[in-house]
Amino acid sequence: MLDLKGLEERYADLLGRLYPGRDRLPRLIAHTLRHGEMTRGDAPFVAGVRDRAARNDLALLLKAGFLRSDTPKGPVRVGFPLDYRESLFPNLFSTREPVVPDPPDIPAIDA
Repeated sequence: MLDLKGLEERYADLLGRLYPGRDRLPRLIAHTLRHGEMTRGDAPFVAGVRDRAARNDLALLLKAGFLRSDTPKGPVRVGFPLDYRESLFPNLFSTREPVVPDPPDIPAIDA
């Protein structure tokens, strides 16, 4: 599930379904996944668009929760919105109650 290439592909597929025709959105996510964070000033270069278009893309991804930032002008990092957890991490979560086994018997130590 945490294979970077596979996660990038699942993000690209999900964003393609949610925002058809916005092919540059997955580039912003992929860059942020690979580098941990991205300054907002790098977004136009990563996306290959002008400043205004990059700011709009960042705003869209931030509002949807796909990117996160601690401050309005600070760097962005990847977010994992819970509404899309099954698309991003298929079969990682289950709706069934977990089965927790009883702890094993630990033999007593003679002192």
